[in-house]
Amino acid sequence: PGFVPSVVAKCHSWDCASSLCCHSAHRRQCRKPRKTPPGKAAAQASALAVLLARTGAGKEAIITFLDSESYEDAVRNAVSLGGDSHTLACITGGVAEAFYGGIPEEIRTEVEARLPGDLREITRCFLKVYR
Repeated sequence: PGFVPSVVAKCHSWDCASSLCCHSAHRRQCRKPRKTPPGKAAAQASALAVLLARTGAGKEAIITFLDSESYEDAVRNAVSLGGDSHTLACITGGVAEAFYGGIPEEIRTEVEARLPGDLREITRCFLKVYR
């Protein structure tokens, strides 16, 4: 426990954090994460969370997600923050989609209906590849 944060604390980029080795100067402090895919994914997610917290990037999106009770709640709260709300809503929505098990069908249907045809087709192609 504590291994990931202590290693990532020396990192200044996602490449460094995701590999869990802070280039050659810090290799001796690095250990490989579990070889199982879930263990490796958890180690990488922890590394990214520590890096984001350290740099402040995406902090509002993460806090907004943690304060949510549903996908819709998460996205509405992100938009209500103002500022760069479309970026916050994208980050928050991505995390919320994974955590809450998808985008509710009524939201998905409404968004798809509002998309221009070319963007709808790009979205369908993307989902075929990455779902």
